[in-house]
Amino acid sequence: MKENIWYNSIIRGVCRFFPGPEPGTWILGRVAVKKALRKTGVGSELIRGMEEAVRKLGGREIQLHAQVRARHFYETLGYQAYGPEEPEEGVLHQWMKKTLEMEK
Repeated sequence: MKENIWYNSIIRGVCRFFPGPEPGTWILGRVAVKKALRKTGVGSELIRGMEEAVRKLGGREIQLHAQVRARHFYETLGYQAYGPEEPEEGVLHQWMKKTLEMEK
């Protein structure tokens, strides 16, 4: 599944997410924001949209394998790092997760 962020018919960002190995767990895969729009809130908006989509699908937790340099970005959105830092395609990554609050 994908979540896209559009503005005036121009895509600003995209991410993909898919069911994880455990029921209620989803994995956030690639996240991309148009370079000129980074650090403008588009990435946060994109992640919040993805979280809402996961909630609607009955998801309770989101996990992701973040580049270490992006860890702070995800921490500001409530994700917590766990496990060791490990290289993936020559870049250090770390698993992160967030338990979603269910809507009332």
